[in-house]
Amino acid sequence: MSGMQPNFIGRDGELATLTGAYEASSGQLVLLYGRRRIGKTYLLQHFAERRRVVFYQATRQAEAVELEAFTRQIGDVTAPLPPGYVFPSWEAALEY
Repeated sequence: MSGMQPNFIGRDGELATLTGAYEASSGQLVLLYGRRRIGKTYLLQHFAERRRVVFYQATRQAEAVELEAFTRQIGDVTAPLPPGYVFPSWEAALEY
Protein backbone atom coordinates (compact mmCIF):
# COMPACT_ATOMS: atom_id res chain seq x y z
CA MET A 1 0.00 0.00 0.00
CA SER A 2 2.89 2.31 -0.57
CA GLY A 3 1.96 5.75 -1.82
CA MET A 4 -1.58 5.55 -0.47
CA GLN A 5 -2.77 8.24 1.92
CA PRO A 6 -4.59 7.25 5.09
CA ASN A 7 -8.35 7.73 5.02
CA PHE A 8 -9.56 11.11 6.24
CA ILE A 9 -12.52 10.19 8.43
CA GLY A 10 -14.61 12.05 11.00
CA ARG A 11 -13.44 15.60 10.29
CA ASP A 12 -16.33 16.90 8.18
CA GLY A 13 -17.35 19.49 10.79
CA GLU A 14 -13.84 20.84 11.16
CA LEU A 15 -13.32 20.94 7.39
CA ALA A 16 -16.62 22.81 6.97
CA THR A 17 -15.54 25.39 9.55
CA LEU A 18 -12.18 25.88 7.82
CA THR A 19 -13.86 26.11 4.42
CA GLY A 20 -16.33 28.71 5.70
CA ALA A 21 -13.50 30.84 7.09
CA TYR A 22 -11.49 30.44 3.87
CA GLU A 23 -14.42 31.47 1.68
CA ALA A 24 -15.51 34.43 3.85
CA SER A 25 -15.30 37.82 2.17
CA SER A 26 -13.36 39.26 5.12
CA GLY A 27 -10.21 37.98 6.78
CA GLN A 28 -10.72 35.24 9.32
CA LEU A 29 -8.72 33.91 12.24
CA VAL A 30 -9.34 30.29 13.14
CA LEU A 31 -7.88 28.83 16.30
CA LEU A 32 -7.36 25.10 16.31
CA TYR A 33 -6.61 23.41 19.58
CA GLY A 34 -6.89 20.01 21.19
CA ARG A 35 -4.99 17.22 22.85
CA ARG A 36 -1.67 16.12 21.48
CA ARG A 37 -1.48 13.56 18.68
CA ILE A 38 -5.09 13.78 17.49
CA GLY A 39 -4.39 15.03 13.96
CA LYS A 40 -4.57 18.82 14.14
CA THR A 41 -1.59 19.32 11.83
CA TYR A 42 -2.82 16.62 9.45
CA LEU A 43 -6.24 18.31 9.35
CA LEU A 44 -4.66 21.63 8.36
CA GLN A 45 -2.37 20.00 5.80
CA HIS A 46 -5.32 18.17 4.27
CA PHE A 47 -7.34 21.40 4.14
CA ALA A 48 -4.45 23.37 2.60
CA GLU A 49 -4.01 20.96 -0.31
CA ARG A 50 -4.90 22.60 -3.63
CA ARG A 51 -5.65 25.94 -1.94
CA ARG A 52 -3.69 29.16 -2.03
CA VAL A 53 -2.77 29.37 1.63
CA VAL A 54 0.26 30.10 3.75
CA PHE A 55 0.88 27.00 5.87
CA TYR A 56 3.69 27.58 8.30
CA GLN A 57 4.59 25.40 11.24
CA ALA A 58 6.96 27.04 13.70
CA THR A 59 10.10 25.15 14.67
CA ARG A 60 10.84 26.69 18.10
CA GLN A 61 13.90 28.55 16.87
CA ALA A 62 14.90 32.15 17.52
CA GLU A 63 12.33 34.73 16.49
CA ALA A 64 14.56 36.07 13.70
CA VAL A 65 14.92 32.57 12.21
CA GLU A 66 11.16 31.97 12.39
CA LEU A 67 10.41 35.35 10.79
CA GLU A 68 12.84 34.65 7.95
CA ALA A 69 11.27 31.27 7.24
CA PHE A 70 7.76 32.71 7.49
CA THR A 71 8.73 35.53 5.09
CA ARG A 72 9.97 32.96 2.55
CA GLN A 73 6.73 30.99 2.89
CA ILE A 74 4.65 34.11 2.28
CA GLY A 75 6.77 35.00 -0.77
CA ASP A 76 6.21 31.51 -2.16
CA VAL A 77 2.41 31.90 -1.94
CA THR A 78 1.97 35.58 -2.77
CA ALA A 79 3.93 37.81 -5.13
CA PRO A 80 7.68 37.31 -4.71
CA LEU A 81 9.27 39.59 -2.13
CA PRO A 82 12.54 41.44 -2.77
CA PRO A 83 15.61 39.19 -2.46
CA GLY A 84 16.86 39.08 1.11
CA TYR A 85 13.78 40.82 2.50
CA VAL A 86 12.58 39.69 5.93
CA PHE A 87 9.56 41.15 7.65
CA PRO A 88 10.77 43.34 10.54
CA SER A 89 8.12 41.97 12.94
CA TRP A 90 5.27 39.50 13.22
CA GLU A 91 2.87 42.43 13.11
CA ALA A 92 4.30 43.54 9.77
CA ALA A 93 4.12 40.00 8.38
CA LEU A 94 0.51 39.52 9.43
CA GLU A 95 -0.53 42.96 8.18
CA TYR A 96 1.01 42.13 4.78
